[in-house]
Amino acid sequence: MLYKDSRVDMNLLDEVVGAQNWKRMHLRDNANCIVSIWDEEKKQWVDKEDTGTESNTEKEKGLASDSFKRACVNWGIGRELYTAPQITLWGDGKELSKRKYTVKEIDYNEKREISKLVIVDNLGNIVYPTAQKSNSTAPQKTTTTAKTVEKTISEAQAKRLFAIAGGNEEVVRNNLQKYGYQRTQEIKMSEYNKFCEEIEAKINTF
Repeated sequence: MLYKDSRVDMNLLDEVVGAQNWKRMHLRDNANCIVSIWDEEKKQWVDKEDTGTESNTEKEKGLASDSFKRACVNWGIGRELYTAPQITLWGDGKELSKRKYTVKEIDYNEKREISKLVIVDNLGNIVYPTAQKSNSTAPQKTTTTAKTVEKTISEAQAKRLFAIAGGNEEVVRNNLQKYGYQRTQEIKMSEYNKFCEEIEAKINTF
């Protein structure tokens, strides 16, 4: 699965808006993070917030990092990672797990979806894209599959939808039907912002 760490977000914010023109604030014991960017034209800070999940190690640090990265996704940083293809590495599972992998080449289409991806290991070998060699007489080797599974929204984000809707369950339910969902827990992260905007627009028309 493709991923970025929080340093990528910080470096990009420094580069694009300037180190003095953005800030972060954590709430709810690091569960929520607000990333604010200074709008020079409006002379005010613009905030975007999201909720993170704990990591398996260093829970508090992992929670702060994840909530920060998710808040940055609301600003568009790394949103294209949700369009990554399924990545399968063929070979001995134990050997593959010892190596480190980096993205050597990546391109995007006009919709900012990943259109080209080349991944190499720490030995310089291209491991993706690659073709599986089939040999019915040869013994089957262990395979390691890194499947890109798109994250769905958290419980806190689901509650935020109802808050935006002012408690109007019918508005939320109608939008769920539009997207083909039965429950808010099924909403994909890549569609969350648009989903919120649509609900807000409907509420404003009442």
